[in-house]
Amino acid sequence: MHTLLSTLILPLSILWLLIFAAIVGKLLNKRQITRFFSISAIVWLALITTSPLPRTLVNSLERTYPPILKVVQSESSVPVYIMVLGAGHTDDKSLPPNSQLSPVVLGRLIEGIRLYHAIPGSKLILSGDKGEQTESQTVILAQTSGFLGVSADDIYQFTTTKNTADEAATFRSTFGIQNKLYVVTNAVHMPRAMYLFSREGVNATAAPTNYLNKKGSVSHPFTAFIPRSDNLFRMETVIHEYVGLFWAKL
Repeated sequence: MHTLLSTLILPLSILWLLIFAAIVGKLLNKRQITRFFSISAIVWLALITTSPLPRTLVNSLERTYPPILKVVQSESSVPVYIMVLGAGHTDDKSLPPNSQLSPVVLGRLIEGIRLYHAIPGSKLILSGDKGEQTESQTVILAQTSGFLGVSADDIYQFTTTKNTADEAATFRSTFGIQNKLYVVTNAVHMPRAMYLFSREGVNATAAPTNYLNKKGSVSHPFTAFIPRSDNLFRMETVIHEYVGLFWAKL
């Protein structure tokens, strides 16, 4: 049901529905209906492919939690864990482990390792099942982490987690709630991730990365109104996150 709802309200799905309605109006010789849905389709296409609306919606999620620019060291004796949420890989043994990871999870891993090196004594938690691949994502993540200076003794692997809700539940069942946890995921995904961890009673610290919106990426005001495919991607991502958050709260 979640997947069906997400699909039906994707930007391109809505565009096709508007076009279909205009075609039906034309076939039925309903001029006003045809005109209304034709104009609506054009306006909608402009909204989802130019910068103002997609960037505004992305900011509403990405700027909920600030990035960690400097780690404040704590004198507390509680364990510190850094959890990198999974995001896909492909088993291709002709490539090094880092190239088998999706760009999304590689970005998350780099942020997690940055925090690991900044926090003495911390442990790195790698998450993600094998999906349709032959090897668990965590194995590839662990190999890449080793290349980047992470001790194998400091790595924990959650090899069966399928989504963020699984990751939150598995963390609590494995480590409890009396610890310090940094959750590393895409900035746009962070509000949903933090909600799911808090629902499990885990008081986590957000460590957002992989920002879609960055200051200075729109160089001139007029360029904001030039249609671009990356704006469509922003809209799809935002809708996916809002539907996921809505579904999690049901």
